[in-house]
Amino acid sequence: MQKIHLEKTAAFSVLVNEYPKYFTHGNGRSILFGKWDSEGFSVFSFGEDISVMYNKEGEIFRALSLLMTELEKGNNGVIKIRQIPPFKFRGLMLDSSRNAVLTVEAAKKAIMKLALLGYNALCFYTEDTYEVENEPLIGYLRGKYTIKEMKELDDFAFKFGVELFPCIQALGHMPHIFKFNRYQDVRDDERCFNVRKEKSYVLLEKMMKSASKPFRSKRIHLSMDEAHGLGLGNAFLPGKVNDPRELFVKHTIRVMKICKKLKLKPLMYGDSMVGFCGTKRFTSEQKKSIPKDLKVVYWDYYRETAKGYDNYIKEYEKAGFKPMISPGVWSWLRFWPIYPKAERNLDLFMPVAKKHGIDESLITAWGDDGNECPFNSNWPALALHAEYCWSEKADKKKLKEQVKVISGNSFDALISPWILDVVDKKSAYFRTPPSVGRAFLYDDPIMGIFSGHTFGRKLNPYYEKAYSTIKSAMKKEKANKDLLSFPLLFADVLRLKADFKQNSYKAYNAGNKAALRKMVKDASELQKRVKKLWKMQRILWLKERKPFGLDVLDLRYAGLIGRFDVFKERVNEYLSGKITSIPEFEEKPQACYGEFPRCSLRMYRDIACFHIPV
Repeated sequence: MQKIHLEKTAAFSVLVNEYPKYFTHGNGRSILFGKWDSEGFSVFSFGEDISVMYNKEGEIFRALSLLMTELEKGNNGVIKIRQIPPFKFRGLMLDSSRNAVLTVEAAKKAIMKLALLGYNALCFYTEDTYEVENEPLIGYLRGKYTIKEMKELDDFAFKFGVELFPCIQALGHMPHIFKFNRYQDVRDDERCFNVRKEKSYVLLEKMMKSASKPFRSKRIHLSMDEAHGLGLGNAFLPGKVNDPRELFVKHTIRVMKICKKLKLKPLMYGDSMVGFCGTKRFTSEQKKSIPKDLKVVYWDYYRETAKGYDNYIKEYEKAGFKPMISPGVWSWLRFWPIYPKAERNLDLFMPVAKKHGIDESLITAWGDDGNECPFNSNWPALALHAEYCWSEKADKKKLKEQVKVISGNSFDALISPWILDVVDKKSAYFRTPPSVGRAFLYDDPIMGIFSGHTFGRKLNPYYEKAYSTIKSAMKKEKANKDLLSFPLLFADVLRLKADFKQNSYKAYNAGNKAALRKMVKDASELQKRVKKLWKMQRILWLKERKPFGLDVLDLRYAGLIGRFDVFKERVNEYLSGKITSIPEFEEKPQACYGEFPRCSLRMYRDIACFHIPV
């Protein structure tokens, strides 16, 4: 393979260092870059010199990644590539509020790879995990990005043609701020700002000013989604009409005034307006009152038909907005992304948006309830989103080629672990896909809250097969060994733990002491396997993320291992005659959360223990 010679610019030096297989500052095929007025870029070569024509600087990197795939295929002959992106804004919103905040170095690598896929925008979702000047409690012990760190990332992103911009919360989702006494006077409930208090807007202006300070971009994402409880706490006025929708409209108008003062261009999620998140739809007059000079973002990860997306887009259009769309990678509430659901979301959502003339898409990577999912497991879904942004119809073959050259791993290896979250393939396409593997991991070995939904089923054999499937998919992989060993270790736990509570319960109630002794041995073996999984998750976390937030997972793993000790103690006391019963094994298991496997998509607190306060 003949490498491509790149000049010694800051961005190209990063590529040479990261991808020495394809690029060099030394001898290699020369490449000539030229700027033109046409949309998109072209790549052309007769086998020696390469010509790249581009419209915007960042397009150079998409062109280079496609060249990487040609080199990987051994194509040293004619190369003809022409791409015009249907989507002008191609972004990622990365959740940095659910414990996981990428280190500066990991964020730089992510920016570089996103640029190679053709992304031109990135924002970190930061509820409180960014520095607010003279407010040390905001982001305290949460791994917040400092203004200096954000400035460093903005400078780096600029070299790759990626617009970095702030993404904060300007209404709800603020429990990490409102838990402090200092902010009680601006709190409505544990989530929302008190929009009747002037002090709220003083703080919000300070937050918006600090959030936008490090960036070249004047864009700011204010979020304001899922404002549950708005006006129903300290802002509630007894004996008067309290319409949260009216409060939302007035608040939006007020926040827009701050944006104009600070010369910022705001984005806002539109779910409250269209009643998308369980709230009542705004009236026509209320929709008209929302300022039209802000960009409304239509997030949706759930529709099961193209018509479903089409209907919501039409509702936004009727209200006077051309929305930016926001699909999802489906990485939240699980240990590995469930790619088939992300693929379905993109396959339906993106073409519908194109038909409406929408040319802005911001894919989301949430991390609800612990952010267990490694960031670098998301490249297949991120690459598919990029394909839709750059093509009228996504080329799934090209997608797999790009995943391979950019991540270093095959597409199949990176998506294979999704089978740990389902026990049949059709459930991957549920409106909200299950997270069975995660639920079984956190299921208490004695109480077995989640296991109560699976009595009568034997699932250890399913996970035995899943373990073999994942191992086979990863057999030839050479890169990112730690990343790929993580789901394999996860499967190794599940193939023994899925039926653990069921087997223990049945052995106890059958008076089978030999089987109970085996369960004690299984508990010891599971402790070893869980420790290996925990150790690997710590390694991956600290490779990608700041240490803050890892304590949550440490407590979960340590708690699980400790409960296995309690299990062994309780069963051994029963076997020795020290105690005459184990009451936890005498209560009949119940499917308390409904139908399996839908019941698995629960928060940790719902699975591990009934006694954790909500």
